[in-house]
Amino acid sequence: MIEIKFRAWDISAKRMIGWHDAMFVNLNSDGINTTTTMLCEYPLRHVNSETNFFSYMQYTSLKDKNGVEIYVGDILQEEAPRGNKYKVFNVRGGFALNEHQEDLNKSPHQIMFYSPLSDMQNMAYITQGCKVIGNVNQNEELLKVNKEQS
Repeated sequence: MIEIKFRAWDISAKRMIGWHDAMFVNLNSDGINTTTTMLCEYPLRHVNSETNFFSYMQYTSLKDKNGVEIYVGDILQEEAPRGNKYKVFNVRGGFALNEHQEDLNKSPHQIMFYSPLSDMQNMAYITQGCKVIGNVNQNEELLKVNKEQS
């Protein structure tokens, strides 16, 4: 069974929030916690607002070779000899990885060639030969293309 969960990048506070992490804690005048709101209880955006406060990343139901959960927005790196990097992103009906290194810093709708994560060979390749090295929000420097790998 596929586990559906998310994590979120808090755009203003620049921090990652897990699905069951406390986002807002309300303290009374004595400093005692009266209510805690978790990410899974928070709306995607405030009512009557066009502003997104969070960038949501869905769990792909895959784990890397070290057992780390893979989410949309994660950056993976394959083992030697090439050490190529891949960005995980949403496509219609699922998740995918960029096929070309020069696509790392492109937005998903600009990537023409990608590999779907639903493909059994791709799933095996990722879970056995790749590791999560960061994500697009916290590690933008990882999106730079190494000309030797292109």
